[in-house]
Amino acid sequence: MRRSLMAIALVAAGCTSEPPAAPAPASQAKAPATAPAPPSVVEAPPSSPPDAGPPPLAPDTLEQMQALEGAKAALLAGRDGEARRLFLKASDGPVSGAAVSAGLAAAELLEAAGDAAGAEAVYARLRGGPGGLPEVHLAAGRFYERRNEIPKAIEALQAAVQGQPDLLPAYASLGVLLARAGRNDEAATALLQYESRLNDMLRVLRATKTDLDRRMAVVEVLAMVDDERVTKALIEALAAPEPDLRMFAAEALVDDDSPEALEALARAAQAEQHPLAKRVMFEALGRARDRARGSNAPPPAMPKPQR
Repeated sequence: MRRSLMAIALVAAGCTSEPPAAPAPASQAKAPATAPAPPSVVEAPPSSPPDAGPPPLAPDTLEQMQALEGAKAALLAGRDGEARRLFLKASDGPVSGAAVSAGLAAAELLEAAGDAAGAEAVYARLRGGPGGLPEVHLAAGRFYERRNEIPKAIEALQAAVQGQPDLLPAYASLGVLLARAGRNDEAATALLQYESRLNDMLRVLRATKTDLDRRMAVVEVLAMVDDERVTKALIEALAAPEPDLRMFAAEALVDDDSPEALEALARAAQAEQHPLAKRVMFEALGRARDRARGSNAPPPAMPKPQR
């Protein structure tokens, strides 16, 4: 499964209808950071009113940021109980980007610890306030899907796609759940939306004359999609002429379970000439190899960086 929801960073600006800021030139490229949900690739008809999106999130407080950083460190050290406590602490206070991110992480850890009621309470709180972003609805929908609470899952996933029409993972799950509920016409519509929007995104990613910021926004969405066509397109993007896009593609492939993704990352890291992009690719490859070891999948040999 590609990137977990705990890894989706929800920034303080929240979801907007504006495209991401243009990236720095190649000589000043920065390591990619997870961006807020990108704009819809399929534009609304002219007669449709613009969607203002959810209200902006509050600024992060110092206490929230300190608790969030402490929670991340505890999680990396394997201290899940401490991480849960600190994530919950970081989710208190103003509904900021840090609070939403911490709440999602806390809910995942609570569920993993067998506290489904605690996880559900966190999702309900996040969905009820200004932090009810599409990614939050998606996380709740997947939670209810795992709990086999089909009506609640469908409702949450429908809220996700209403808030972000190009949130592809929500369409895929929604189609399956609607079919299980006997709502076959709606299921067919959801799956058709998934196919149509996925194909549009793949065309945008491969269109070299398309604005770079738009193509990188597409990569951010595709990073959450588990589909062989996505893996193929992201592997192709590792050879894009823009180092920013190559770095984004490498990050998106970290959680891809396919051997092809690992092998492509290894080849791209070895061949990369841009210094920052090369470092980012080797770091991504290292994380991908760690995941492969954890899943008992044979990782490819890791080439040594060129000096």
